[in-house]
Order: sequence, then structure tokens, then C-alpha cells
Amino acid sequence: MAPRKILIVGATSQQGQATIAALNQRSPTIEILGLTRSVSSPKGQALQKKFPNITLVEGDVRAPEPVFAARALLDPEEWHGKAVGLASCEMSFEEVRVAFREVVKKELPMTWAVVAKSVLWWVPDAKTSFEWFRESGYGADIEALRKMEPGMQDFRAWLRESSRWSVQ
Repeated sequence: MAPRKILIVGATSQQGQATIAALNQRSPTIEILGLTRSVSSPKGQALQKKFPNITLVEGDVRAPEPVFAARALLDPEEWHGKAVGLASCEMSFEEVRVAFREVVKKELPMTWAVVAKSVLWWVPDAKTSFEWFRESGYGADIEALRKMEPGMQDFRAWLRESSRWSVQ
């Protein structure tokens, strides 16, 4: 039987690389094709060096969610028709500000309040969306997600380990 081939869209992105790493770790026998905007770019070349067993393919589209995408690709029968709310932590805006300040040692960048308030006033769907986030949230079962994927990062870990913020 021919090896199973899986295409990772947006392979050089953080999510794409995380998906490739998860697939390599969970099923090293599959053939991974990595879609990137430019196979000759520094990011493309770095990806090829990091994962020499993948085949880079040139193209331009968005990347899937990494770990859960890998699980769904490796076990499609288990995940067929399922929807999973993805979240690694639930934080208030103030908690995000404090975490950002403590980890990055800078203030959390913010848009101008006048611009944000104008958008919320002019775009009813934006206002509804922000109200929904504030009052209801995602409703993801974070505890169950952590049992399923113990290495899942919370916001502080993401800032330190995966974000592009320079941690002081």
C-alpha cells in the first residue's frame, strides 16, 4: 500500500510548522507535502532544513489549525462531522494585559479607542460579536482539550514559546 500523503497548507506559518511537527511525531510514515508561497524563500528553506522528509509545494492559501488538524487528518473516521471549540485558556482583557506585561515586559499594544468605538457604532455585527465574546465567550471545554492535548499552550506559554514577541 502506498504511503498516505497529507498536504499542509501554509506550511511555513507557525500553525503549519506545528501541524507538520505533530504529524511527524504521531505518524512518521506518512508523506507530508508542505504548501508555501515560495519554496525558495528563507522560510521555505528553513522549513525544508528542519523537516528534510517533507516535499515543499508552491502555492498561496490559509493554514489549518495545527494539532487538531493533525488528529483529524490521521483519524478521519473519529473526527468526521465533529466540531470542537478550540481555546487554550479563558482570560479577561485585564488578565491578558497583565500577562503580556509580565512576559513581554511591554504594554499590550492597543488600537485607538476612538477608532474601535467608531467601528462598534457603525458596524452592528462587530458590536454584536464583541458583546457575544464579553458575555458568552467560546464555550470551549478547555479541561477536556488539555486532556486531549497536554502540550497545548496557554497565553503566557504562547507568548514565551511561539509568538513573535521578543520576550525580555
